[in-house]
This record gives sequence, structure tokens and C-alpha cells, in this order.
Amino acid sequence: YTHVPGTGTDTFTWNVSLPAGWYRVDFRMNTNTTYARDAHYTIVHRDGVDNIVIDQQRASSTWYILGGAWYFDGTASITLSDNFTQGDIVVADALRFWSVFSFVQMSDSHFGYGEGNNDGARVAGELKTLGKMTLGTYGFDAPPPSFGIHCGDFTEYGQEYWNTCMTTFSGLPFPVYYVQGNHDATWSTCKERIKTLQGSNPYTLDHYDHGRRHHFVFLNSPVLQSPRAA
Repeated sequence: YTHVPGTGTDTFTWNVSLPAGWYRVDFRMNTNTTYARDAHYTIVHRDGVDNIVIDQQRASSTWYILGGAWYFDGTASITLSDNFTQGDIVVADALRFWSVFSFVQMSDSHFGYGEGNNDGARVAGELKTLGKMTLGTYGFDAPPPSFGIHCGDFTEYGQEYWNTCMTTFSGLPFPVYYVQGNHDATWSTCKERIKTLQGSNPYTLDHYDHGRRHHFVFLNSPVLQSPRAA
């Protein structure tokens, strides 16, 4: 559907029923140098209303990111207005909704280093209230994390500060999965601790997002080192 410039009286609305969750939205656009360069979209979602301006003049005919991540609680409503000033026509074409999730990757907390003087507690405090994160380069936001992955060196000397690490990150609103680093294999290795925690070491994880399976493989590459990490 197309429309010449107007005052905002004429609109086109997509009302979409979909499972509740976080979504990125894409719009379909054909190559054309006459399309609106300041097309106004209004997105109604669980947390409010967003008004964004999109350049519809594109170099190729394909899908482009409209925005997100937005949480739609069963229904998405997106409206395109005829109120634009640059270009000859505004275009309403297909929209595509991608369910999305995010996770936090962290490493090198080194619990036990400097007599326990580390930033682990501060990081855990920040993660407890972590919401959407703006990914400006990509034109949309990441939703709050579903889980965390600690990629190693969570302790300085193997098992010695394992309990401190577990206690610090246990209060997060999402689970944390651990991958052994070289410091975690020093003096007394954390390999068996991870095996007890996750069922095996190495291990795998399946994360399902609206029926889509995402498979994560957690490898264990360090060997036991003594007396110092190297």
C-alpha cells in the first residue's frame, strides 16, 4: 500500500497475534528512490508506545530492521502514518517478527585475588537490575538476559574461592553457567565442581526460544597446573 504526503490523518496498522515475548521487528522494502525518507511508525507494546522515524529509500529489495526488542504480550500493534515531508510516497509492506533473547558473557572475576578484593560483588549488583541494552550500531535493543556464561578464571586459586563465587552470583535473576579457565585448574581444579553443578564437564546446554533450539557447547580446555597458573 502507498500514500502521498499527508497530515497524519490516514494510517495503516498491522495488528498481529503472536506468543508473548521479546521481538525484533523487520520491514520489507523494495528499491525505490521516491519513497519517504521520514516515515513515521508507532509501536504499541507491553511497556508503552515508541515513535520512530525510518528512511524507506533503500539500495536493495530485502528486509531491514525496524527496531526492538519490544515485549509484546500476545498482540503487536504497529501503525504507519501518511505524515512525511521527504519523498513522494510512503509504503506499507510486510513486517516480520523475530523472537529474540540475550545472554551475558563474563570472565576473569578472579575471586580470591588480592585477599578477596575484587569487583565480583559490584558486577553481580549491576546484573541484578540489568534491563534492555541499546545496540545502537544494529538499530535495536537487546532484551534483558535469559542467562549468563562465565568463561573462566572465576577463582584465582582453583577451588579455594569456589563457594564465594557461587554465593556472589546466586542472587541473579537468571542462571549462570561456568567454563573452566586456567586459574580454575590451579592448586585444586574446579573440574569436579563444574561436573557436580552441571552434570558433566565438558557439557552442553539447549536454550529454547519460542520453539527454536539454540545449542551451546561448554568445553574444558585447561589442564591441572601447580603451583601457579601459566
